[in-house]
Amino acid sequence: MKNILIISPAYPSAINGLGDYSVMLGKSLKNTHLSIFYAGLPQKETVQLSPYAVINQEQSIFKLVEKNKIDLIFINYSNYGYQKKGIPFWLLAELKKTKNKGLLILTFFHEVYASGKPWQSVFWLKPLQRKIFRQLYLISDFNFCSNDRVLKIIKDETYDKGLKAKNIGIFSNIPEITIDKPWINRKNNAIVFGSLGRRNAVYKNVTALRNLMKSLDLKGIIDIGPGDTIEILENLQLPYEIKNELPATEISIIFKNNKWAIIDYHDSLLGKSGIFAAYASHGLVTINLSIDHENENDFLVKGEDYLVYNDLERDYEQVSLNIFEWYRSRNLKNHTDKIIEIIDSFN
Repeated sequence: MKNILIISPAYPSAINGLGDYSVMLGKSLKNTHLSIFYAGLPQKETVQLSPYAVINQEQSIFKLVEKNKIDLIFINYSNYGYQKKGIPFWLLAELKKTKNKGLLILTFFHEVYASGKPWQSVFWLKPLQRKIFRQLYLISDFNFCSNDRVLKIIKDETYDKGLKAKNIGIFSNIPEITIDKPWINRKNNAIVFGSLGRRNAVYKNVTALRNLMKSLDLKGIIDIGPGDTIEILENLQLPYEIKNELPATEISIIFKNNKWAIIDYHDSLLGKSGIFAAYASHGLVTINLSIDHENENDFLVKGEDYLVYNDLERDYEQVSLNIFEWYRSRNLKNHTDKIIEIIDSFN
């Protein structure tokens, strides 16, 4: 039996997508008779899982590895999650130290590095972010990502052209379902779900939302997530219902009983969006309000698997079935199986 240490910046009850991912993956791996430990950075919110340890000066990754007889580290990497400027050299140093003990390291690159304009600090920090990414890839025994665009970056910027990397998609953090209600029999509402920033990105498209409401004869918008959206929703002058934060099981019930979802996300990155994965896992017909419709990745086809707001004339029932089928290859079980396959290859 392997002892696996999963590392994430934060965990529930903190609002953190990597934490949600880590908990669900950990439970799924545990079902395959692996022993799972969790570690994360200090957080003010209560951590609702066990065994869990805080990474700090007194309790380094190296010490956690020795204490718990860890065989393999699974690191969920998003550079800004581990250091506010996106340059977590401390994390790289800790992982190099544990690597010298002969441990296996698997890295999931949820993000690699950021880009920006010359007047933004990220522009000047990008070379350091790239350096950390490349070195982390180098010391990792295998690497995962969730999107073809990220995989292309890995292939373009690594010494082996991404030979030890694989895109395995991302699963839904909202409990998956089997479709038991035809799309046509669902309520004619549109879901807007996610962080406050992601939801506000949708709500800034005032004209598009008003046109959608009219053309699809929507009853209203169902807003789900943390933060205050009352003012921006009032300004839309459209019918809405605010659900705030809800347990994942309750969100799943709302998803499976409604027809539509709305997102504002670059087409080429939809495959790495946990929000989009949640919509797809429930067969919601998702309308993307983003103006970036140039590239399609991850076997997603515009007009067949999702819609754009200015091209809505489609067989909606078929779109719902298409996106649900697309998600099946990326669901929690298949995602876990792909990781287990790599783990077993090192035995």
